Amino acid sequence: MMRLFLLAITFLSFNQNSAFSSEKKSALWVVRGLIRENAHSKLFIDKFKQKYPNVDVHALDLMGNGEFYKQDSFTNIKDYVLHARKKFLSKKDNYKNNFLIAVSMGGMVMTEWSRLFPKDFTKMIIFNTSLKGHCPIYERFLFKNIFKYIKYAFLTDPRSIEENIYSMIISKKIDHKKELMDLWVDIRKKRPVSFMNTIRQMWAAATYSAPKENPFSNAILGVGLSDNLVSPNCSKNLAKNWKLKLIEVPNAGHDLCNDSSYEVIKILGEQFKLN
Repeated sequence: MMRLFLLAITFLSFNQNSAFSSEKKSALWVVRGLIRENAHSKLFIDKFKQKYPNVDVHALDLMGNGEFYKQDSFTNIKDYVLHARKKFLSKKDNYKNNFLIAVSMGGMVMTEWSRLFPKDFTKMIIFNTSLKGHCPIYERFLFKNIFKYIKYAFLTDPRSIEENIYSMIISKKIDHKKELMDLWVDIRKKRPVSFMNTIRQMWAAATYSAPKENPFSNAILGVGLSDNLVSPNCSKNLAKNWKLKLIEVPNAGHDLCNDSSYEVIKILGEQFKLN
């Protein structure tokens, strides 16, 4: 009788351990913005993985960027959604939770994505985005950068181009500037975004008309209060119009994943309840 009891205990213990070991993990999906690929966030992703090694991280490069740099970018936001969703669906069911962080134009893509497919993601945080109809043009594209936009069109040296971009999207002194710049220059040499793809992406971002009603059921907005590319008022207005929670990140710029990495990782951990 005792032998049967011990066998039963062993069997139950084995089944519990097997169930625990086969439990699905969570995933974090990353969507960047205009003319940026997810390799631009490599240093941020590495830090995130160090903090949360049990969470898988996947990138969704927009058409014309990253792995798709040789192909033409789309001129409307919906097509970016339909293209990126193919990769997402190929991995979606591998995870118990699919979390997402989107930045800038990535937020526009996720707005349309949520309108079309509202149940795809468990929860998402959208940083520093701007939407036509919710923010005036002079706050979506701060005119103080106009000469830098013009300069961008004529620069040819990869480091000069990235230095110009850096000056607009990084808003505070960071210790890893050289490492970040070397990474960005290497990306531009290997996978340069064409001038015409830049124009196509800008057109898509400028002309996308977001719905008047909130398309999200699971989103939080975040804003870098020192954003020098897009006015923080854009995220603030959107949070007010759609009654969404807004998280403000002091001193953070437009590319807050790179100039305020640890603050963003802390926000992700708290909001997604990661461990």
